[in-house]
Amino acid sequence: MSAALETGLFDHVVVSSESDEILAYAASLGATPRLRPMRLSQDHVHSVHVVLDLIVALELEPDTVVSMLLPTSPLRSAADIAGAVRAFEAGDADSLVSVYRDTKHLLNLRRVGADGLLEQVVGGDPNVQRQELDELYVVNGSIYVSTAANLMERKSFHLGTVMPWVMGRRVSIDVNTLDDVEDVERALLA
Repeated sequence: MSAALETGLFDHVVVSSESDEILAYAASLGATPRLRPMRLSQDHVHSVHVVLDLIVALELEPDTVVSMLLPTSPLRSAADIAGAVRAFEAGDADSLVSVYRDTKHLLNLRRVGADGLLEQVVGGDPNVQRQELDELYVVNGSIYVSTAANLMERKSFHLGTVMPWVMGRRVSIDVNTLDDVEDVERALLA
């Protein structure tokens, strides 16, 4: 939230939560707090549905640029947010999604089968050289940008034409577990 406010690009930085404490904190920093309806506060609800609800509630014009900045990306900077929004506005895509380049390839992924043995997740030559493979990018959950109209039509930042905003791996930590919190702490100390 602080990084979004720091950009100075947004007419409104809306924080949606069911927590009065979080909403009060958001308001104290200058964000617009919005009590999230309980129907959108369940584990099975995808975060884009919260954005869709806000588009309707705020009566946003179809061409309004909308960004979703999840709180699980504490290392995201104002510079990355501003760069992503400007790249989207200058580009010709339906959405923008932030990613980082990974050094592994799908051919490196294995699962343990019912027989307890390793098996490839995707087919292909498991001995192919890394240099022969296309670079892969991982969605990092940090920055999503689109327009109100595209989101209302597609109900996703991931459908239609999607441009990447490439971020560094170190700032792409997506906090979902205690291990992720420890990774953020290590990154801050580095």
